[in-house]
Amino acid sequence: MYMNNNKGTYNGTALMSGNSTIFYGANSSIELGSSSSLIANNGSTVGVYSDGLYSGVADYEAINRGNMEFGDESAGLYGINGARLLNTGTISVGNMSLGLSSEGSDYLRNAGTVKTGSNSIGMSAKNTAFTENTKDILSTGENVTGIYSKNSGTTVVNNIGNINLAGSNTVGVYLEEGGQQTFTNTGTIETTNTDNTSISSTGIYNNGHTVNNAGDIISGMSSVGIYNKNGIVNHSGSITSESDGLGIYSTGGELNLTGGKIENKGTGIFAENNVKITNTGTEINTRDNGTGYILKSGSNLTSNQNAEIGNGGIYVYGENAGDIINSGSLISMTGSGSIGFYLTNSGNVTNNADINGLGTGNIGIYSDTGSIKNTGNIALGDSEIIDEKDSSKNRYAIGIYGEGVEVNNSGNIKVGYRGTAIYTENNKMTNNGEIRSDGDYAIGLWGSKSAVE
Repeated sequence: MYMNNNKGTYNGTALMSGNSTIFYGANSSIELGSSSSLIANNGSTVGVYSDGLYSGVADYEAINRGNMEFGDESAGLYGINGARLLNTGTISVGNMSLGLSSEGSDYLRNAGTVKTGSNSIGMSAKNTAFTENTKDILSTGENVTGIYSKNSGTTVVNNIGNINLAGSNTVGVYLEEGGQQTFTNTGTIETTNTDNTSISSTGIYNNGHTVNNAGDIISGMSSVGIYNKNGIVNHSGSITSESDGLGIYSTGGELNLTGGKIENKGTGIFAENNVKITNTGTEINTRDNGTGYILKSGSNLTSNQNAEIGNGGIYVYGENAGDIINSGSLISMTGSGSIGFYLTNSGNVTNNADINGLGTGNIGIYSDTGSIKNTGNIALGDSEIIDEKDSSKNRYAIGIYGEGVEVNNSGNIKVGYRGTAIYTENNKMTNNGEIRSDGDYAIGLWGSKSAVE
């Protein structure tokens, strides 16, 4: 059906074979009512193709309140040249398809349900000023993007609803380079890998824009909650990742963690290329063998938050990182073989938090460059001695280990059997704290080619 500079409502049923555009509106407003049903078993079908703005009274040029079911290479609502689109019904499309697609428009809204197959996009917005999902975008296919936004100007993208992508290599929200985009998530974005594939998925992919996450992001195995490239991420929501997953990955840009939590079985935050990280309110918890922060190539961290680390975990790992300042009240190592801070070729580390790790073979702070300043109390358990003749097989409990760095400690340090409170090599150690041990063969201060005060 073709309409030109007109307005109409359809509440019937259309059964098509495919390879067709069911409604074409030129500078018109077309509404598919709640009792409407458009079905095409074959592919290459468009439910409503809308071109241009309607000159009369209308909020949208294409509205679907009914049901659409199309095959591959199809689109539910497709608008160009400013046509505004709204879905409050259900749109189901096959592979290589678009649920809603808008170009050069003021509004693109989904308040209904969009379902797609593989290699598809739920909502595609190009040079669209405002894009919003308030209900459901769903897919079990692979290579699917929930919301795709590209803009040469200024645009706002919101997810208040639910984006659930169950296939591999999926992206919940993708913000393309160019323009100035602001994305806010207060809903739920979930990407999972149901076939245990190593191909990762991403909750939010940000190319140089501003992302505000106050909602929930759930990522699957080997997947990323938020991928940030030279943009700004403001996080106050929840990010949960499975094994080998990443809560937030950032290359360049800025991370402002103001609330909520990041809970992971892999790495909470991986930052490289001079990322500035400020954590004033986000709880970072790592499970066994996980890492809270990995900082590389000049990235730095300022945090006043507590943390919990599982067996074999590391709170902060720095490689060629910048300065680290930690002012939380407690870093808790709940198991054994864990490290609070491990820094190599990095800047200065200042720790004002207590570090508790009463398991075996835990280390509070290790660094081989810069300086270590500690004012927090450190309480560790015993060393784990496996081979008396081969020390490389043992795991030693060490409060502070400075290799070629200046160590200044004013906190109290307690270690267990065969533990060492402070070890320095090739530099200076200053201690104003109390050193204690209730275990045999413990060492308070050990300086190798070092000055001890």
